[in-house]
Amino acid sequence: MSDTSETSEASEVRRKVVDEYSNEFQLKGTELARGGQGVVFRTTEGDLAVKQPTDEFGDVLASPNAAVKFRQLIGRIRSLPLPDDCHVALPVSALKDEPGYVMRLLGGMLPYSHFTMVAEEEKAQEWCDAHPDVAMPDDPDTRCRLVHFLASGSFRARYRALSKCAAELARLHAAGIVYGDVAPGNVFMKPDQSEVWLIDPDNLRLEKEGGAKPLHTPGYGAPEVTQGLYGGTSSSDAWAFAVMAFESLYLQHPLVGEAALSDDEAWDAADNDFGDDDGETRAKNGLFPYVDDPDDDSNRAYGGLPREVFSTERLRRLFYRTFGPGRLDPFVRVTAAIWAEAFAREHDRTLICPKCGMTYDMNFEQCPVCDAPVPAFAALRYEGKLLVLQKPEDVSEAEFDLPERFFAPFSLVGNDRTTHRVKIDFTKRTMNEVRLTRSMPAEPELSFFHL
Repeated sequence: MSDTSETSEASEVRRKVVDEYSNEFQLKGTELARGGQGVVFRTTEGDLAVKQPTDEFGDVLASPNAAVKFRQLIGRIRSLPLPDDCHVALPVSALKDEPGYVMRLLGGMLPYSHFTMVAEEEKAQEWCDAHPDVAMPDDPDTRCRLVHFLASGSFRARYRALSKCAAELARLHAAGIVYGDVAPGNVFMKPDQSEVWLIDPDNLRLEKEGGAKPLHTPGYGAPEVTQGLYGGTSSSDAWAFAVMAFESLYLQHPLVGEAALSDDEAWDAADNDFGDDDGETRAKNGLFPYVDDPDDDSNRAYGGLPREVFSTERLRRLFYRTFGPGRLDPFVRVTAAIWAEAFAREHDRTLICPKCGMTYDMNFEQCPVCDAPVPAFAALRYEGKLLVLQKPEDVSEAEFDLPERFFAPFSLVGNDRTTHRVKIDFTKRTMNEVRLTRSMPAEPELSFFHL
Protein backbone atom coordinates (compact mmCIF):
# COMPACT_ATOMS: atom_id res chain seq x y z
CA MET A 1 0.00 0.00 0.00
CA SER A 2 2.84 2.39 0.87
CA ASP A 3 4.65 1.79 -2.42
CA THR A 4 1.44 2.41 -4.39
CA SER A 5 0.79 5.66 -2.53
CA GLU A 6 4.32 6.91 -3.15
CA THR A 7 4.09 6.05 -6.84
CA SER A 8 0.76 7.86 -7.14
CA GLU A 9 2.17 10.92 -5.38
CA ALA A 10 5.22 10.98 -7.63
CA SER A 11 3.06 10.76 -10.74
CA GLU A 12 1.21 13.91 -9.69
CA VAL A 13 4.38 16.00 -9.53
CA ARG A 14 4.66 18.13 -12.64
CA ARG A 15 7.96 19.97 -12.19
CA LYS A 16 10.06 21.91 -9.69
CA VAL A 17 10.38 25.64 -9.13
CA VAL A 18 12.68 27.65 -6.84
CA ASP A 19 11.73 30.88 -5.08
CA GLU A 20 13.81 33.98 -4.30
CA TYR A 21 14.92 32.44 -0.99
CA SER A 22 16.15 29.25 -2.72
CA ASN A 23 13.24 27.19 -1.39
CA GLU A 24 12.32 24.37 -3.76
CA PHE A 25 8.70 23.48 -4.52
CA GLN A 26 7.30 20.55 -6.45
CA LEU A 27 4.19 21.32 -8.47
CA LYS A 28 1.39 18.84 -8.81
CA GLY A 29 0.03 18.21 -12.26
CA THR A 30 -3.55 19.11 -11.37
CA GLU A 31 -4.38 22.79 -11.76
CA LEU A 32 -6.04 24.40 -8.77
CA ALA A 33 -7.49 27.27 -10.79
CA ARG A 34 -7.05 29.04 -14.12
CA GLY A 35 -7.99 32.62 -14.92
CA GLY A 36 -7.64 35.02 -17.79
CA GLN A 37 -3.96 35.67 -17.16
CA GLY A 38 -2.53 32.84 -15.10
CA VAL A 39 -2.75 29.39 -13.62
CA VAL A 40 -2.42 28.18 -10.02
CA PHE A 41 -0.80 24.84 -9.18
CA ARG A 42 -0.92 22.93 -5.94
CA THR A 43 2.43 22.00 -4.43
CA THR A 44 3.48 19.01 -2.37
CA GLU A 45 3.68 21.38 0.61
CA GLY A 46 -0.08 21.15 0.98
CA ASP A 47 -0.90 24.66 2.19
CA LEU A 48 1.19 26.42 -0.46
CA ALA A 49 0.44 26.98 -4.13
CA VAL A 50 2.31 28.55 -7.05
CA LYS A 51 0.73 31.09 -9.41
CA GLN A 52 2.32 31.57 -12.84
CA PRO A 53 1.28 33.93 -15.64
CA THR A 54 0.18 32.58 -19.01
CA ASP A 55 0.31 33.92 -22.55
CA GLU A 56 -2.63 34.42 -24.90
CA PHE A 57 -2.64 30.69 -25.66
CA GLY A 58 -2.78 29.67 -21.99
CA ASP A 59 0.83 28.45 -21.85
CA VAL A 60 2.98 29.36 -18.84
CA LEU A 61 5.41 32.19 -19.52
CA ALA A 62 9.04 31.23 -19.05
CA SER A 63 11.23 34.09 -20.33
CA PRO A 64 13.82 35.77 -18.01
CA ASN A 65 12.43 39.21 -18.89
CA ALA A 66 8.98 38.14 -17.78
CA ALA A 67 10.47 36.91 -14.50
CA VAL A 68 12.03 40.33 -13.82
CA LYS A 69 8.79 42.14 -14.59
CA PHE A 70 6.86 39.77 -12.35
CA ARG A 71 9.19 40.37 -9.42
CA GLN A 72 8.66 44.10 -9.91
CA LEU A 73 4.93 43.49 -9.90
CA ILE A 74 5.15 41.61 -6.61
CA GLY A 75 7.15 44.48 -5.09
CA ARG A 76 4.40 46.90 -6.08
CA ILE A 77 1.70 44.67 -4.58
CA ARG A 78 3.61 44.43 -1.30
CA SER A 79 3.72 48.24 -1.07
CA LEU A 80 -0.05 48.74 -1.29
CA PRO A 81 -1.92 50.00 1.82
CA LEU A 82 -4.00 46.85 2.22
CA PRO A 83 -6.58 46.66 5.04
CA ASP A 84 -5.59 44.68 8.11
CA ASP A 85 -6.41 40.97 7.94
CA CYS A 86 -7.90 41.24 4.48
CA HIS A 87 -8.66 37.89 2.87
CA VAL A 88 -6.36 38.26 -0.13
CA ALA A 89 -3.84 35.49 -0.78
CA LEU A 90 -0.76 37.71 -1.13
CA PRO A 91 2.56 36.46 -2.50
CA VAL A 92 4.78 34.75 0.07
CA SER A 93 7.79 34.86 -2.21
CA ALA A 94 8.65 35.41 -5.87
CA LEU A 95 10.04 32.65 -8.05
CA LYS A 96 13.73 33.01 -8.74
CA ASP A 97 14.29 32.15 -12.41
CA GLU A 98 10.81 32.29 -13.92
CA PRO A 99 7.74 34.47 -13.53
CA GLY A 100 5.40 33.57 -10.71
CA TYR A 101 5.10 33.50 -6.96
CA VAL A 102 4.34 31.25 -4.02
CA MET A 103 1.15 31.91 -2.07
CA ARG A 104 -0.48 30.40 0.96
CA LEU A 105 -3.80 28.57 0.79
CA LEU A 106 -6.25 27.54 3.44
CA GLY A 107 -6.87 23.82 3.40
CA GLY A 108 -10.08 22.39 1.99
CA MET A 109 -11.22 25.48 0.12
CA LEU A 110 -13.28 25.44 -3.08
CA PRO A 111 -13.28 27.91 -5.96
CA TYR A 112 -16.48 29.88 -6.41
CA SER A 113 -16.73 28.19 -9.80
CA HIS A 114 -17.90 25.16 -7.80
CA PHE A 115 -21.31 26.83 -7.83
CA THR A 116 -21.44 26.91 -11.62
CA MET A 117 -20.53 23.27 -12.18
CA VAL A 118 -22.84 20.77 -13.87
CA ALA A 119 -23.64 17.42 -12.26
CA GLU A 120 -22.67 14.31 -14.19
CA GLU A 121 -25.63 12.63 -15.86
CA GLU A 122 -25.25 9.56 -13.68
CA LYS A 123 -25.27 11.66 -10.50
CA ALA A 124 -28.22 13.66 -11.75
CA GLN A 125 -30.17 10.48 -12.46
CA GLU A 126 -29.36 9.14 -9.00
CA TRP A 127 -30.76 12.35 -7.50
CA CYS A 128 -33.89 12.10 -9.63
CA ASP A 129 -34.38 8.47 -8.65
CA ALA A 130 -34.11 9.44 -4.97
CA HIS A 131 -36.70 12.22 -5.47
CA PRO A 132 -39.31 10.63 -7.78
CA ASP A 133 -41.99 13.17 -6.85
CA VAL A 134 -39.90 16.15 -8.00
CA ALA A 135 -40.67 17.26 -11.57
CA MET A 136 -37.33 17.96 -13.26
CA PRO A 137 -36.64 19.57 -16.66
CA ASP A 138 -36.63 17.24 -19.67
CA ASP A 139 -33.49 18.81 -21.11
CA PRO A 140 -30.49 16.77 -19.78
CA ASP A 141 -28.15 19.76 -19.50
CA THR A 142 -30.68 21.86 -17.60
CA ARG A 143 -31.49 18.92 -15.35
CA CYS A 144 -27.80 18.37 -14.52
CA ARG A 145 -27.33 22.07 -13.77
CA LEU A 146 -30.36 22.16 -11.48
CA VAL A 147 -29.29 19.02 -9.60
CA HIS A 148 -25.87 20.52 -8.86
CA PHE A 149 -27.54 23.82 -7.90
CA LEU A 150 -29.62 21.99 -5.31
CA ALA A 151 -26.77 19.77 -4.10
CA SER A 152 -24.45 22.74 -3.60
CA GLY A 153 -26.75 24.68 -1.26
CA SER A 154 -28.78 26.58 -3.88
CA PHE A 155 -29.50 30.22 -3.00
CA ARG A 156 -28.63 30.20 0.71
CA ALA A 157 -25.04 29.02 0.23
CA ARG A 158 -24.48 31.42 -2.66
CA TYR A 159 -25.91 34.37 -0.72
CA ARG A 160 -23.48 33.78 2.12
CA ALA A 161 -20.43 33.40 -0.13
CA LEU A 162 -21.40 36.43 -2.22
CA SER A 163 -21.89 38.59 0.86
CA LYS A 164 -18.44 37.72 2.16
CA CYS A 165 -16.79 38.20 -1.23
CA ALA A 166 -18.44 41.60 -1.66
CA ALA A 167 -17.31 42.61 1.83
CA GLU A 168 -13.67 41.85 0.95
CA LEU A 169 -13.96 43.86 -2.26
CA ALA A 170 -15.59 46.74 -0.39
CA ARG A 171 -12.72 46.83 2.11
CA LEU A 172 -10.21 47.06 -0.75
CA HIS A 173 -12.24 49.80 -2.42
CA ALA A 174 -12.46 51.77 0.84
CA ALA A 175 -8.64 51.74 0.92
CA GLY A 176 -8.53 53.06 -2.65
CA ILE A 177 -7.48 49.71 -4.09
CA VAL A 178 -8.94 47.99 -7.15
CA TYR A 179 -8.89 44.18 -7.25
CA GLY A 180 -9.03 44.06 -11.03
CA ASP A 181 -10.03 40.50 -11.96
CA VAL A 182 -13.14 39.34 -10.13
CA ALA A 183 -14.10 35.92 -11.50
CA PRO A 184 -15.25 32.55 -10.12
CA GLY A 185 -11.77 31.05 -10.48
CA ASN A 186 -10.20 33.80 -8.38
CA VAL A 187 -12.59 33.55 -5.42
CA PHE A 188 -12.10 30.68 -2.98
CA MET A 189 -14.33 29.70 -0.08
CA LYS A 190 -14.67 27.21 2.72
CA PRO A 191 -17.29 24.52 2.05
CA ASP A 192 -19.64 26.13 4.58
CA GLN A 193 -18.93 29.62 3.11
CA SER A 194 -17.71 30.85 6.51
CA GLU A 195 -14.62 32.37 4.84
CA VAL A 196 -14.01 33.71 1.35
CA TRP A 197 -10.60 34.62 -0.07
CA LEU A 198 -9.44 36.41 -3.21
CA ILE A 199 -6.52 34.38 -4.49
CA ASP A 200 -5.24 36.40 -7.46
CA PRO A 201 -3.60 39.68 -6.37
CA ASP A 202 -1.81 40.34 -9.68
CA ASN A 203 -4.08 43.23 -10.67
CA LEU A 204 -4.23 44.94 -7.27
CA ARG A 205 -3.44 48.62 -7.68
CA LEU A 206 -4.44 52.05 -6.46
CA GLU A 207 -7.45 53.28 -8.35
CA LYS A 208 -5.80 56.58 -9.19
CA GLU A 209 -2.92 54.87 -10.95
CA GLY A 210 -3.05 54.94 -14.75
CA GLY A 211 -1.18 53.62 -17.73
CA ALA A 212 -1.53 49.90 -17.05
CA LYS A 213 -3.65 47.93 -19.49
CA PRO A 214 -6.47 46.33 -17.46
CA LEU A 215 -6.74 42.56 -17.68
CA HIS A 216 -9.83 40.52 -16.99
CA THR A 217 -11.27 37.04 -17.22
CA PRO A 218 -13.36 36.71 -20.42
CA GLY A 219 -17.05 37.10 -19.70
CA TYR A 220 -16.53 39.19 -16.55
CA GLY A 221 -14.92 42.37 -17.86
CA ALA A 222 -16.95 45.55 -17.51
CA PRO A 223 -17.94 47.21 -20.82
CA GLU A 224 -15.55 50.10 -20.33
CA VAL A 225 -12.71 47.63 -19.75
CA THR A 226 -13.43 45.25 -22.64
CA GLN A 227 -14.00 48.17 -25.01
CA GLY A 228 -10.75 49.87 -23.96
CA LEU A 229 -12.42 53.08 -22.80
CA TYR A 230 -10.46 53.23 -19.54
CA GLY A 231 -8.83 51.02 -16.98
CA GLY A 232 -10.19 49.04 -14.07
CA THR A 233 -11.95 50.81 -11.20
CA SER A 234 -14.04 49.87 -8.20
CA SER A 235 -17.03 50.19 -10.54
CA SER A 236 -15.59 47.62 -12.95
CA ASP A 237 -14.92 45.34 -9.98
CA ALA A 238 -18.58 45.76 -9.02
CA TRP A 239 -19.67 44.83 -12.55
CA ALA A 240 -17.58 41.64 -12.61
CA PHE A 241 -18.85 40.68 -9.15
CA ALA A 242 -22.46 41.20 -10.22
CA VAL A 243 -21.95 39.02 -13.32
CA MET A 244 -20.49 36.27 -11.15
CA ALA A 245 -23.41 36.58 -8.73
CA PHE A 246 -26.09 36.58 -11.44
CA GLU A 247 -24.61 33.56 -13.22
CA SER A 248 -24.35 31.45 -10.09
CA LEU A 249 -27.83 32.39 -8.82
CA TYR A 250 -29.83 32.16 -12.04
CA LEU A 251 -27.66 29.90 -14.23
CA GLN A 252 -27.20 32.34 -17.12
CA HIS A 253 -25.12 35.39 -18.08
CA PRO A 254 -26.97 38.68 -17.52
CA LEU A 255 -26.35 39.91 -21.09
CA VAL A 256 -26.56 36.66 -23.07
CA GLY A 257 -30.20 36.53 -24.16
CA GLU A 258 -32.17 35.73 -27.28
CA ALA A 259 -30.66 38.50 -29.42
CA ALA A 260 -27.12 37.51 -28.46
CA LEU A 261 -27.78 33.87 -29.31
CA SER A 262 -29.56 34.56 -32.60
CA ASP A 263 -28.03 34.85 -36.07
CA ASP A 264 -29.23 38.43 -36.48
CA GLU A 265 -26.32 40.70 -37.40
CA ALA A 266 -28.16 43.88 -36.47
CA TRP A 267 -26.10 44.24 -33.32
CA ASP A 268 -22.79 44.42 -35.23
CA ALA A 269 -21.44 47.90 -34.59
CA ALA A 270 -18.99 49.72 -36.82
CA ASP A 271 -17.57 51.80 -33.99
CA ASN A 272 -16.19 48.93 -31.89
CA ASP A 273 -13.66 46.16 -32.27
CA PHE A 274 -16.10 43.27 -31.81
CA GLY A 275 -17.77 43.13 -35.23
CA ASP A 276 -16.16 39.79 -36.09
CA ASP A 277 -17.10 38.14 -32.80
CA ASP A 278 -20.21 36.04 -32.32
CA GLY A 279 -23.24 37.39 -30.52
CA GLU A 280 -22.44 35.76 -27.20
CA THR A 281 -18.95 37.27 -27.11
CA ARG A 282 -20.25 40.72 -28.05
CA ALA A 283 -22.89 40.43 -25.34
CA LYS A 284 -20.30 39.57 -22.71
CA ASN A 285 -18.34 42.63 -23.82
CA GLY A 286 -21.32 44.85 -22.95
CA LEU A 287 -22.82 45.45 -26.40
CA PHE A 288 -26.28 43.97 -25.70
CA PRO A 289 -29.03 45.05 -23.30
CA TYR A 290 -29.64 43.40 -19.95
CA VAL A 291 -31.76 40.24 -20.32
CA ASP A 292 -34.29 41.57 -17.77
CA ASP A 293 -34.36 45.18 -18.98
CA PRO A 294 -37.98 46.33 -18.47
CA ASP A 295 -37.69 48.93 -21.24
CA ASP A 296 -35.99 46.78 -23.88
CA ASP A 297 -37.01 43.16 -24.46
CA SER A 298 -34.91 42.69 -27.62
CA ASN A 299 -32.44 40.56 -25.68
CA ARG A 300 -34.79 38.92 -23.23
CA ALA A 301 -33.63 35.98 -21.14
CA TYR A 302 -33.18 32.59 -22.70
CA GLY A 303 -33.08 29.72 -20.21
CA GLY A 304 -31.85 30.00 -16.64
CA LEU A 305 -33.92 30.30 -13.48
CA PRO A 306 -36.69 32.91 -13.91
CA ARG A 307 -36.07 35.92 -11.70
CA GLU A 308 -39.79 36.61 -11.28
CA VAL A 309 -39.99 33.28 -9.42
CA PHE A 310 -36.61 32.80 -7.78
CA SER A 311 -35.43 36.34 -7.07
CA THR A 312 -36.63 38.94 -4.60
CA GLU A 313 -37.71 42.45 -5.51
CA ARG A 314 -34.64 43.90 -3.78
CA LEU A 315 -32.20 41.81 -5.80
CA ARG A 316 -34.06 42.47 -9.05
CA ARG A 317 -33.66 46.22 -8.46
CA LEU A 318 -29.96 45.93 -7.68
CA PHE A 319 -29.21 43.77 -10.70
CA TYR A 320 -31.17 46.10 -12.98
CA ARG A 321 -29.32 49.13 -11.68
CA THR A 322 -26.00 47.42 -12.44
CA PHE A 323 -26.76 45.86 -15.82
CA GLY A 324 -29.41 48.33 -17.04
CA PRO A 325 -28.27 51.95 -16.67
CA GLY A 326 -25.00 50.73 -15.16
CA ARG A 327 -24.00 49.05 -18.43
CA LEU A 328 -23.37 52.47 -19.98
CA ASP A 329 -22.71 54.51 -16.83
CA PRO A 330 -20.28 52.84 -14.38
CA PHE A 331 -21.00 55.39 -11.67
CA VAL A 332 -24.61 54.30 -11.10
CA ARG A 333 -23.73 50.64 -10.45
CA VAL A 334 -24.35 49.04 -7.10
CA THR A 335 -21.21 49.18 -4.97
CA ALA A 336 -19.59 46.16 -3.35
CA ALA A 337 -20.57 47.42 0.12
CA ILE A 338 -24.27 47.51 -0.84
CA TRP A 339 -24.03 44.02 -2.36
CA ALA A 340 -22.43 42.70 0.84
CA GLU A 341 -25.33 43.77 3.03
CA ALA A 342 -27.99 42.87 0.47
CA PHE A 343 -26.86 39.27 0.12
CA ALA A 344 -26.49 38.89 3.89
CA ARG A 345 -30.09 40.07 4.37
CA GLU A 346 -31.32 37.69 1.66
CA HIS A 347 -29.47 34.82 3.37
CA ASP A 348 -31.23 35.62 6.64
CA ARG A 349 -34.66 35.26 4.98
CA THR A 350 -34.16 31.79 3.49
CA LEU A 351 -35.67 28.43 4.36
CA ILE A 352 -34.38 24.97 3.43
CA CYS A 353 -36.81 22.51 1.87
CA PRO A 354 -36.55 19.23 3.86
CA LYS A 355 -37.64 17.26 0.79
CA CYS A 356 -35.38 18.44 -2.08
CA GLY A 357 -32.85 20.77 -0.43
CA MET A 358 -33.94 23.89 -2.30
CA THR A 359 -33.56 27.11 -0.34
CA TYR A 360 -36.03 29.92 -0.88
CA ASP A 361 -37.45 33.10 0.59
CA MET A 362 -39.76 32.86 3.61
CA ASN A 363 -42.66 34.40 1.67
CA PHE A 364 -43.06 31.38 -0.63
CA GLU A 365 -46.25 29.40 -0.08
CA GLN A 366 -44.54 26.12 -1.00
CA CYS A 367 -41.18 24.89 -2.29
CA PRO A 368 -40.76 26.27 -5.83
CA VAL A 369 -39.06 23.07 -7.01
CA CYS A 370 -40.90 20.14 -5.41
CA ASP A 371 -44.08 21.84 -4.10
CA ALA A 372 -43.43 20.54 -0.58
CA PRO A 373 -45.11 22.50 2.24
CA VAL A 374 -43.14 25.32 3.83
CA PRO A 375 -41.40 24.05 7.00
CA ALA A 376 -42.17 25.52 10.40
CA PHE A 377 -40.04 28.49 11.38
CA ALA A 378 -39.74 31.45 13.70
CA ALA A 379 -39.05 34.97 12.48
CA LEU A 380 -37.23 37.57 14.56
CA ARG A 381 -37.60 41.26 13.73
CA TYR A 382 -35.55 44.09 15.15
CA GLU A 383 -35.34 47.66 13.83
CA GLY A 384 -36.32 46.69 10.31
CA LYS A 385 -34.11 43.59 10.17
CA LEU A 386 -35.39 40.05 9.79
CA LEU A 387 -33.89 36.70 10.76
CA VAL A 388 -35.56 33.38 9.94
CA LEU A 389 -34.92 30.43 12.29
CA GLN A 390 -36.14 27.15 10.83
CA LYS A 391 -37.48 24.45 13.13
CA PRO A 392 -35.43 21.23 12.84
CA GLU A 393 -37.46 18.16 11.99
CA ASP A 394 -38.71 15.89 14.79
CA VAL A 395 -37.84 18.26 17.67
CA SER A 396 -39.93 20.78 19.54
CA GLU A 397 -37.13 23.09 20.68
CA ALA A 398 -33.69 24.06 19.41
CA GLU A 399 -30.89 26.55 20.01
CA PHE A 400 -29.91 29.16 17.44
CA ASP A 401 -26.95 31.51 16.98
CA LEU A 402 -27.75 35.15 16.21
CA PRO A 403 -25.23 37.04 14.06
CA GLU A 404 -23.86 40.43 14.92
CA ARG A 405 -25.60 42.09 11.97
CA PHE A 406 -29.05 41.38 13.43
CA PHE A 407 -28.68 43.78 16.36
CA ALA A 408 -25.83 46.02 15.16
CA PRO A 409 -25.39 48.13 12.03
CA PHE A 410 -23.97 46.08 9.17
CA SER A 411 -20.17 46.01 9.11
CA LEU A 412 -17.82 44.64 6.49
CA VAL A 413 -15.83 42.78 9.15
CA GLY A 414 -17.47 40.43 11.63
CA ASN A 415 -21.11 40.89 10.64
CA ASP A 416 -21.47 37.09 10.47
CA ARG A 417 -19.98 36.22 13.83
CA THR A 418 -22.23 34.91 16.60
CA THR A 419 -22.94 37.42 19.35
CA HIS A 420 -25.99 35.86 21.03
CA ARG A 421 -27.56 32.44 21.41
CA VAL A 422 -31.22 31.67 22.07
CA LYS A 423 -33.41 28.62 22.65
CA ILE A 424 -36.78 28.51 20.93
CA ASP A 425 -39.62 26.24 22.00
CA PHE A 426 -41.82 25.79 18.94
CA THR A 427 -44.58 24.11 20.94
CA LYS A 428 -44.86 26.76 23.63
CA ARG A 429 -43.91 29.51 21.14
CA THR A 430 -41.32 31.02 23.45
CA MET A 431 -37.73 32.18 23.18
CA ASN A 432 -35.16 32.37 25.97
CA GLU A 433 -31.53 33.37 26.00
CA VAL A 434 -29.12 30.52 26.60
CA ARG A 435 -27.40 30.73 29.99
CA LEU A 436 -23.80 31.91 30.18
CA THR A 437 -24.01 33.63 26.81
CA ARG A 438 -24.10 37.33 26.02
CA SER A 439 -27.46 39.00 26.70
CA MET A 440 -29.38 40.52 23.82
CA PRO A 441 -29.49 44.34 23.83
CA ALA A 442 -33.26 44.28 23.30
CA GLU A 443 -36.13 41.86 22.96
CA PRO A 444 -36.85 41.31 19.24
CA GLU A 445 -40.34 40.73 17.91
CA LEU A 446 -40.99 36.98 17.64
CA SER A 447 -43.47 35.33 15.24
CA PHE A 448 -44.14 31.71 14.35
CA PHE A 449 -45.23 30.28 11.01
CA HIS A 450 -46.50 26.93 9.68
CA LEU A 451 -46.44 25.16 13.03
